[in-house]
Amino acid sequence: MPAGRRRPLGYPTWAALVVACGVLLRIRRWSGRRSLNSDELWIAVNLQRRSFAELHGRLDFDQIAPPGWLWLHKLGLAAGRGDALLRLPELIAACAAVALTAVLARRLLPAPLALAAVALAAGTPALIYQASQLKPYSVEAAATVLLLILALRALDDPARRRLLAFWLTGAVAVWFATTALFVTGAMGGLLLLFAAASRRWVLLRDHAIAAAPTAASMLLVYLAMPSPVGWLRDWWSTTYPGSLAPRHLGPRSALTWSRDVFHQFARSALAAEHDRVRWLVLGLMAAGAVALAVRRPRTAALVTAPLAAGYLLALLRLYPMATRVALWLVPVAWILLCAGLDGLLRLAAVALLRARWPSGTWWGRAPRAAGGVAAAVAALLIATHLQRFGHAQHATNAERFARAQPAVEMVAERRLPGDVVLVHGGKSEVAMIGWYGRGAGLRPDSWYSPGQGDACRAGGQPAGMTAASRVWLVRVSWVPKPRTLDAEKRAMARFARLAGEYWYGGVVVALYEKAPGAAPPPGAPCLLDTPARF
Repeated sequence: MPAGRRRPLGYPTWAALVVACGVLLRIRRWSGRRSLNSDELWIAVNLQRRSFAELHGRLDFDQIAPPGWLWLHKLGLAAGRGDALLRLPELIAACAAVALTAVLARRLLPAPLALAAVALAAGTPALIYQASQLKPYSVEAAATVLLLILALRALDDPARRRLLAFWLTGAVAVWFATTALFVTGAMGGLLLLFAAASRRWVLLRDHAIAAAPTAASMLLVYLAMPSPVGWLRDWWSTTYPGSLAPRHLGPRSALTWSRDVFHQFARSALAAEHDRVRWLVLGLMAAGAVALAVRRPRTAALVTAPLAAGYLLALLRLYPMATRVALWLVPVAWILLCAGLDGLLRLAAVALLRARWPSGTWWGRAPRAAGGVAAAVAALLIATHLQRFGHAQHATNAERFARAQPAVEMVAERRLPGDVVLVHGGKSEVAMIGWYGRGAGLRPDSWYSPGQGDACRAGGQPAGMTAASRVWLVRVSWVPKPRTLDAEKRAMARFARLAGEYWYGGVVVALYEKAPGAAPPPGAPCLLDTPARF
């Protein structure tokens, strides 16, 4: 290089900049001071109520999570009860997933297309959203990429330390990420198969010895987790329609379901909103798998193993392949998409030059390099566009509870002696009061549910409501604002005056004033004393 000329920035520098952008997006989301949403509250209350020994299997509020992940957050409670602190492991895992994607992409792709894959992973809305959620999906994504890197290292250079690195990482990862069971099993099985197919018996023995503690760890985790039958499978089928295969599949229905489940994955996890975009994304992913298989078959088998495992599990009705529960597949999907672009650019270069391009010559590499740079720039633009769709896609539940903590604190501060606080007895309200009420010093006098007819004639009003002069009602809104608290308003209008209605996102607080001793007329709509369901 001539004196005085600077060396152009290489892949590590550009990748670091893209990773830094992804990290900043995740930190911005994490630091937004939003309250825990319903799913997070249900996990948090379990952490609060249960001991370490009880944090396994089916939890309260119908929740499940890997035992190690739960224990990690239980330890975190000792450092404080702040929402941001509770979500900190997810932020770290989400940032690690982007950085690990940069390492994996460069191992498989030329620099410009590797940069494109990193940009897409950094800008994926679902991954950014989960960086600030008390759920294990960010850990699952990071574990998948890390295990794939270690498996590829063990494939390229099967030194004992690399075999141990893969298998022992898998043994630990399965305690923190449910999907690590599938990834470790699929990739580990392939590594064993490759060793046997090559008749490398010493290598096969080394793999088997290294895999023994991993198999024991996986068995222990499997015994601690609920099996995917009964309530869990029914819940998945209801919450993520079509993500599990129908009970009876024929050849034609199997093809239809396979098409639909991959389209659902592309739409919900990759934010491919339009049908043509989904076909393009899935087509490029398939092209990437073929392009890798042509050049490096065993590498292609390892890279596509997570997607193949996810599809097979959904086909067997063991684990869904949709929305947030499929985020562990997102970084691999983007890498396959960029591998497909790389394969198409290679074919285009061959067609244009009518021969294989000579390696190391500028004119031979120019078409591919230009296409790769264009792909990287396009990926950055697409990642920016994904933010608009993704925030709308994932905002509903989070924004409904975004100000749950201020709502609880407001009632605790403005409550006067003699006031009665009634909270709707749904599981979202129970978890919200169970978590934020403890810190604010608010304990409801009773849980209620709206009633009418015979139920009201039989009595059963919430304790203390008749004697009180002020009644607070707290409820989470799952319907548009004009219809919220309609039943409560009909019940209270007969004997009380609405003094104030306060909206905190989707949490509504109503204050009623009434004469002491006033009660709803017999047979009129009323509020019934209802035990909390959880």
